[in-house]
Amino acid sequence: MDDSTDFLVPLLPPFTALLGRAADAQARGDRAAHDLWLAAAAHLHGADPASLASLTAALVARQRTADAIALADLGVRLHPNAAARFNLGYALQMAGRHADAVAPYRAALATEPDLPSLRNNLAIALRLSGGDRAEEAALLEEAVTFDPRDVQAWINLVTARLAAQDLTGALACAERLVVLAPDNALAMNNVALAMKEAQRWDDAERYAARACELAPGDASHRFNLAIVHLVRGDYAAGWREHEARWDGSGELRGRLPALPGPRWRGEPLAGKTLLVWGEQGMGDVLQFCRFIAPLAERVHREGGRLAWNTFPQMGALMQRSLGAHADAFGAGGGVDALPPFDYEVPLISLPLMLGTGDATLASSVPYLRADPRARAMRGARASRVKHGRRWGSCGRAARGTSAIRSGGSESSATWTHSAGSTASRSIRCSRARRPTSPPRARPVCRSPITLPS
Repeated sequence: MDDSTDFLVPLLPPFTALLGRAADAQARGDRAAHDLWLAAAAHLHGADPASLASLTAALVARQRTADAIALADLGVRLHPNAAARFNLGYALQMAGRHADAVAPYRAALATEPDLPSLRNNLAIALRLSGGDRAEEAALLEEAVTFDPRDVQAWINLVTARLAAQDLTGALACAERLVVLAPDNALAMNNVALAMKEAQRWDDAERYAARACELAPGDASHRFNLAIVHLVRGDYAAGWREHEARWDGSGELRGRLPALPGPRWRGEPLAGKTLLVWGEQGMGDVLQFCRFIAPLAERVHREGGRLAWNTFPQMGALMQRSLGAHADAFGAGGGVDALPPFDYEVPLISLPLMLGTGDATLASSVPYLRADPRARAMRGARASRVKHGRRWGSCGRAARGTSAIRSGGSESSATWTHSAGSTASRSIRCSRARRPTSPPRARPVCRSPITLPS
């Protein structure tokens, strides 16, 4: 058949069954049976290495990764060469099985190290499976040495050098990408992130905007541009673009809860109940609960009711500090325990909906209230402690790339997004030191196709 996609649904099971018989016969040393079964399979679809690799890519493109892995594994059994092992590693990687992809990639590297994209893909498999970052960087360095025009390797080398706190090296990669791939959205995205780490804010914004222009449907690029805008104090653009976080942030993607009501987009609230709910982590609640008071003022001015649900661990503090502003307050309990409501809005969307900026942030402080009894007990204990002095660092080197950033003049407090935790991301006050969403890495196949990891 000329079009392998026509083949996928009805004939794939018998084709793989025949390939399996051929592989079994080959393992037994029965050459005649092997040739017979392979010839039978070839009547359905090409069974040579190139045809199997092409069919594997087609299956991956259709998100039939289990079938792609099974086919690629048969390819290795029938044709145990570097190309077949690369194909298996690629199929495993596209299924998110990065640790499993390492072994076939290593086997291919041992016999044919200059196979296109092999070093790049192995490097990314190591990164995404918690492997040796030094080996990852070395593989990418070898890749760009072997092929100085390997755009994917340069893109990933930006990330590797940032992870190694080599800002100078990361900027060199970025400058190379600007020349080599000015129309590649992923390249421009990672260039922007390198510029951000160097606090070259004009460059960071320009290249982040270019990435969005080249790939307007990519939420991760919009999210990173949002972070740059927020760092620079452009709240109007930043909070608007920050709505892309549910698809653009790797930690949030696919985690937007399905609530039984529409999102509030600014509709009149007379006679309506608006539910505001805490998203992401407890640090985000601590930062953004300050917007509950101005939200409540608007809701009540329009004749509506405000319901607020937060994390159970924060319930006592939130109720003590700001609970009086809400008509209904709850902590935890899940979707089924929520009070009836007409509209809902996540907590971190409040700055966008309220149009808040520096003035609101300054006027809202202080907004948290400690438990008086706990404060008194702590004061009593502290009075019995003998004080001394200790010199030391505050852990800057432990915060990943923060230690590599050059000292800039833009150090006043503002709002930006933290990528310091994979469990929860929080908005924190620091213009010059907080990272955005990490630079993205992608394995590639030997064809021009670039698929997301």
